Amino acid sequence: MRCPYMEFFTYENTSPVLQWYKECRTGLLEDKRFQIIKASPHDLKVNNATRNDEGIYICQTSYIYMERWYNVSRVIQLSVRERPPNLPTEILYPKNNSIEVELGKSLPFFK
Repeated sequence: MRCPYMEFFTYENTSPVLQWYKECRTGLLEDKRFQIIKASPHDLKVNNATRNDEGIYICQTSYIYMERWYNVSRVIQLSVRERPPNLPTEILYPKNNSIEVELGKSLPFFK
């Protein structure tokens, strides 16, 4: 997940310190599945994401401008697409794994 446009709120080659919230609750980073990516500090990685991780996420930082502090935040909607289960292929037709066809004729389902 990327916290967009936070690069505009940097101080002399430093990245802003971000706080992350899910559904306005703190403590998100206490869950070891959530990690800040060191090479890109505006990104939050969710390891082994499930549908329970879906929802509204907020990233927030503080910024000083003309000697006044401002809170800057972004709202991110996370949707999780789960992979279908990896089931073995089941042959439904033909039942005995063979089909009889006359020479020169096409298979009934390959027209």
